[in-house]
Amino acid sequence: CDVNGWSFVKNSKEYYNDSAQILRVLMLRAVAPSQLSASSLVSKIKVSKPKAQRAIEISSESDRPPRSGSPGSEEELRCVVAVVRHGDRTPKQKMKIKVSDKGFMALFNKYGYKREALKLKTAVMLQEVLDVTRTLLAQYHSDPSFIGDPCDVDSRSEKIEKLLQMKSVLEKGGGFSGINRKVQLKPLKWEAIDPEVLASKLSLQQFGLSSSSTTSTSTTPSGTHSGTTTPQRATVSPTTFSTSSNSRKKITSSNSGRLDDDRLSQPAMSAPSSPTLEVMTEKVSQALLVLKWGGELTHTGRQQAMEMGTRLLADMYPSEESFLQLHSTYRHDLKIYASDEGRVEMTAAAYTKGILNLEGELTPILVSLVHHTDKLLEKMSFTVDPELKLANEKWEDIKIKLHNFMHKNTTVDEAFIKEAAPTATPPLIAALKAINNPRDALAKVYELTVRLIGEIESKWNAEERNNFQLCHGELLSSMLGRWRKLEADFYQKELFDTRKIPDLYDCIRYDFLHNQQQLKLETAAELYACIRPLANFINPQEYGVTAEEKLDLGIRVAQPLMRKILYDLRLARDHGITTAETMHRLDSRYAVGIDSPTMHVRTRLYFTSESHILTLLNILRYAKHNPLHPENKGLLDPEIISYLDTTSEYNYLTHIVFRLFEHLEKDASDPTKYRVELLLSPGVSADISQIDNNTHTSP
Repeated sequence: CDVNGWSFVKNSKEYYNDSAQILRVLMLRAVAPSQLSASSLVSKIKVSKPKAQRAIEISSESDRPPRSGSPGSEEELRCVVAVVRHGDRTPKQKMKIKVSDKGFMALFNKYGYKREALKLKTAVMLQEVLDVTRTLLAQYHSDPSFIGDPCDVDSRSEKIEKLLQMKSVLEKGGGFSGINRKVQLKPLKWEAIDPEVLASKLSLQQFGLSSSSTTSTSTTPSGTHSGTTTPQRATVSPTTFSTSSNSRKKITSSNSGRLDDDRLSQPAMSAPSSPTLEVMTEKVSQALLVLKWGGELTHTGRQQAMEMGTRLLADMYPSEESFLQLHSTYRHDLKIYASDEGRVEMTAAAYTKGILNLEGELTPILVSLVHHTDKLLEKMSFTVDPELKLANEKWEDIKIKLHNFMHKNTTVDEAFIKEAAPTATPPLIAALKAINNPRDALAKVYELTVRLIGEIESKWNAEERNNFQLCHGELLSSMLGRWRKLEADFYQKELFDTRKIPDLYDCIRYDFLHNQQQLKLETAAELYACIRPLANFINPQEYGVTAEEKLDLGIRVAQPLMRKILYDLRLARDHGITTAETMHRLDSRYAVGIDSPTMHVRTRLYFTSESHILTLLNILRYAKHNPLHPENKGLLDPEIISYLDTTSEYNYLTHIVFRLFEHLEKDASDPTKYRVELLLSPGVSADISQIDNNTHTSP
């Protein structure tokens, strides 16, 4: 019995009605076939339409795509591929600290792989991090002379403060339920393992034994390459290979070979071609610990994602009824993929609930229907590939370049625009003109941030502070701490950290949307208006200043996803040439009572974060700047370019949709037999004047 599947339908009247009809047909077929018409199963089961829901206003009625591709027309829809950004979330928070303590190094050697960054998300892993943190704090308090790593740039008091904050975050809620916290360990320094210890390891493993410090071959976690060379290794034979079990679907892809879904849906396992065990001859001696929390999908994000799923059902397919009929008659191949960020996974689950008209909680939908991929949709998927390491370095260079631009105390003129925004797109030019003087704009944001913190502090000191019911269960003290940390990080040593502008923008937008009705902060609207043009300039420019940089970084970050999209379109064009693709497809020779038995639609939904949305758009827009293909005239029509030129922000639930159509009357050799249609929505509105204070939503 599929418990998760049962939870979808146990309260659905349509399910019981359809099940009763199927049982009736089966019984009549067994005892009274003469009373059973050939089309009973198809004609009598009524496909239920989704419950009426308030549609999310992502685009105007005039922008809705035409309902082409319906059965019986000259064209038929063959494929729908959508790349979707996650929904509205709580503010993300981050803390960094360099560590060289034995406890943290032991964690890396226990769970780490090669020189890749280590991601710790499970309850067991986070509990171990908390235990190490508590031990260190106890050591700091019991021994006043203890300073930890003497090479650490942080003072003793600063490190204690960071460890206390980490302890507070990890202890929040009394347990590690949910998917809203994670720790990353990025190796910075390595040291050689003592030859005697290494010989002992080899001796133990040669006889099938293991030691606590031995790194076994296991599932490779995704991570950022942070070393310049591959660590030295010794080999020994024979050995035993182990793979880690995972109840979730884990998808991997490579930059070569075929990208079919069967291959992608297999668990990632280490399977060397020869029976040789690699033993690390180096161990990490210092790492950068990054603690991330927050960023959870809000109730607004869930509701809007469900409504957008219903909207996709209405707009992307010929009709709601034909979509569900396609799905129920094995003529629709649907798969949903998401990165491992909690907000992205929950957005995918809510979206799936809307598009399939499911009932029940999101968790079983997530577990049963959403596939997790750590290679297609995550920016952190920088491996030991030197090409990707180079991309990461270029990314940092671009951020430094933007930092220098924004610290110029000068009025924005044509020369400044030409230097800071050489692509000269209208949204960037409009943002720079609104900024006017970059240094003054940053100073104004800081001034308003300090004033906002003062307002929050006054409400915190008031007697009625416990009467404030903030959204998502946040306490007023937590909100105050969040803003104080942003203020401290944003301005240090008479310099503004422009990398914090996106965080400040997210934070003020969240509070204005979810908490302004309660708190009525006088500075909120002014701060939002002041920081928005800065964010509209910095956010897209972080992915490249020149057209060549945008294309280069776009290819390096989003290439696996782009290749998978091309594979989806090609396979749909070829009508599924592999056995795996046709195994669960309706055989038209046995179809009865179906108007278009040969019609088959392939749907792939990819849920990700802003980085992949912007880099994918950069690939599509700036493809003509590829020096390897100077003859390329670009991928987008002027109409799409004009639309991009009027879009200043790609907000939550931004989605890029590719639709493939086949012209039924044209010959297979005709190059116009197939056409690809590109649709784009910038997501929810960023206009705060349109916010509905009752539902905490914007259109």
